Amino acid sequence: MSDSTSREAVRAEQLTKLLADAPKPDDHEGVRDYLHDLAAQGCAVLLVMPNSKKPFDGRTVRVRNSADRAAQKIAREAGQRDWRRVKSASGVHLASDDPVVLDGYLAQYVAVFGEAVPINVAVAVGRSRLVVVDCDTASQRAAFLADAQVPGDIAPTVRSPGAVDPVTGNWVHKDGGHYYFTVPEGLELPTGIESVSIGDEEAYSAFWGPGKYVLVPPSVRAEGPYERAGSVYGELPDWLRDHIVDFGRLRAERAERSRGRLPSIDDPVAQWGAVTPWATILDAAGWVCTGVADNCGCDTWTAPGDHASEKSATAHEPGCTRWTDSPDPPLHLWTDHDVDPLGAFLPSAEGTGTVSRLQAYAAVHHDNNIGAAMEALGLHREPVTLDAGRLNEGRDNMETDSDQNAASSGRRVQVTWASDIQPEPVPWLWVDVTRQNTWSADKPAGTTPDAFFIEDIACVADGHPWFPPEVEDDGRIACGMLSIAAGREGTGKSSFAIWLTSKITRGTLPGAYYGTPRKVFYLATEDSWKHTLVPRLIAAGADLSMVGRIDVVVRAGSTVTLSLPDDTALLTQEIIDHGVALVVVDPLMSTLGKGLDANGSRDVRTALEPLAAMADQTGAAVVGIAHFNKASGLDALSRITGSGAFKDVARAVLVFADDGEQRVFTQPKNSVGRYDLPSLNYEIRGAVVDTPTGKTSTGVFRFTRVADRSVDDMLADERGRRKRRNGVTAFVIDYLTLHGDEKTGEVDAAEVIAAGEERGYKRKQIIDARSRCTDPEICTRKDGFGENAGNIWWIRRIE
Repeated sequence: MSDSTSREAVRAEQLTKLLADAPKPDDHEGVRDYLHDLAAQGCAVLLVMPNSKKPFDGRTVRVRNSADRAAQKIAREAGQRDWRRVKSASGVHLASDDPVVLDGYLAQYVAVFGEAVPINVAVAVGRSRLVVVDCDTASQRAAFLADAQVPGDIAPTVRSPGAVDPVTGNWVHKDGGHYYFTVPEGLELPTGIESVSIGDEEAYSAFWGPGKYVLVPPSVRAEGPYERAGSVYGELPDWLRDHIVDFGRLRAERAERSRGRLPSIDDPVAQWGAVTPWATILDAAGWVCTGVADNCGCDTWTAPGDHASEKSATAHEPGCTRWTDSPDPPLHLWTDHDVDPLGAFLPSAEGTGTVSRLQAYAAVHHDNNIGAAMEALGLHREPVTLDAGRLNEGRDNMETDSDQNAASSGRRVQVTWASDIQPEPVPWLWVDVTRQNTWSADKPAGTTPDAFFIEDIACVADGHPWFPPEVEDDGRIACGMLSIAAGREGTGKSSFAIWLTSKITRGTLPGAYYGTPRKVFYLATEDSWKHTLVPRLIAAGADLSMVGRIDVVVRAGSTVTLSLPDDTALLTQEIIDHGVALVVVDPLMSTLGKGLDANGSRDVRTALEPLAAMADQTGAAVVGIAHFNKASGLDALSRITGSGAFKDVARAVLVFADDGEQRVFTQPKNSVGRYDLPSLNYEIRGAVVDTPTGKTSTGVFRFTRVADRSVDDMLADERGRRKRRNGVTAFVIDYLTLHGDEKTGEVDAAEVIAAGEERGYKRKQIIDARSRCTDPEICTRKDGFGENAGNIWWIRRIE
């Protein structure tokens, strides 16, 4: 036996004895001695929050602030634009083998959690020169022992307590454990990658890096204690060492290839992402690295809050086996809830589940404002300047492919001097008169009204003529421009589009066409014309002969939905031929052409910029309907589903919200008008419409009063309520909100319960959540008789 092997065997034996003789977790003096003993054996030790896996920051406020200032100084001197946001390393990086430091951590732990608290202890794997194999289940242990060619069921060094789903109470991991191996002097394992997942279906993990840690006895969580079961199994075996070294070498080669592409990438965002580890972003958001690698070799992370699985996301880094060509690979979300501040990217919020570093950084530090994040990081491209002499040198004798292409296509640069462009005031399709109407409605009794107001505060009453002022600055929707109306499903944005259509066809909307009825083109891909749209138009008082349904004929007898930008020219000609004043596209996203990604800024602009140009050419106002994503906590503009280019290209954005107590309309963007127009309350009243084959019910939209709060206020309140709700209550509210009947909000209780059980909630949990919820109140009633009897649930709306 070599001297090295002998030393590792002695160390393994001493560590085994230490783990076996661990004190009780609430024996604080015993824990103090235990920490010192682990440090004496070369272990870097840290403390972990009670009943948790999250590292405890045992530094005093003074020490932490001093460390933060030192880190900020280094960042500032390195030219980092956002150096003020830099924090010193924390988490596993606080692990220490200095008994004085460990005593300070322990004193802080007791001061924070009390004299009787059980103490959780962990060791930083890499700095303790250990390799730990992590098996979550008995089948993973069997897979590891088979790879190691060890006969029989060899106990893990430490048996871990497993994991229980906090909602269902079912075991997610059980009968697993950690196998410890020592790393001999002279052996340096790969850097830049700290763990590897080995195997396929029953994959286990091995980790060795300085950013990895494992809980050790006497730690305890709600599921149970960490207990020494087997031995520290001596020096790292050759087969596992070779696997780790080979994996690290291949990953380093892939990372080098992907980073090698950077000089050819004229994108400062990608270059920043390539040198920014995910840990620097996720640590700041309170996420915790699990210490376990995904199959691609990248770290998995746990989001704040309770999660059935620790694997909330995989943070892909250069060298990843999945994103082999990317120097800036993304984060992929696995969980479906509680991933603040990344909720907007969940598939349940109509996101993709994939998050770039810049998107994550903007969510953590700038409330999802990408522009502000880029400004803070200094990521805007620098303007290119060329020396005029060098630019022209040899130009006369040089002809390029682009010259030939430009000549053959007729493309050339056209310059128009501003002095040749005649300025004009903005023509407004819709002008706000709610201030005047509110003032008139509030006049003392007996005074002579000069009100426009009659039943809808946004309209002009019969018999009260309206004349536009000489300088109009109360416009909401401009002629010849693109506007977007957005909100969650069921908030009334489509009903608003019907309201707008009816006013234009009758010439009753204050604005450019007041007193002059004009035609409207209406493109709808989700609602039935005969069952929904025409009854709504009738109830709203529209002139049906002035409303045109838009489809595209591809061959005799066959029509398809209009596609942008392919059909823009066709639509332009029809608008001109019919003198159309308004085009409604409901929803706008459904018209994006084949191959265009609604989440891609360039693709969205490819579709919308020609549409905006068409509006400018024809003078018609274009109003596109858009949905909110289902995330919470973001401002209204950031809630619009898809790329930010939707709101960027639009000159006006109108948003709608309904919190069960009131419905509110707000205009957060008005690029060519006032930014401080009032928010309005609105309602959708039931109406009955006669048709040739019978009566049908529908709804009528109207504005009722100036609101005392905005949609952003309602979204902020919603976030506060969500934080106070548990998971099952939030599920019930969200399900009723998204799936309720459009008019009544009602949902069959059996449907809600079935959907909840698919999510892992128990029937009793769902029923109890419904009965306990008071904000908002969830109502119930019996429905049907006998075997067909059941219950109906709905959220009470306060009109």
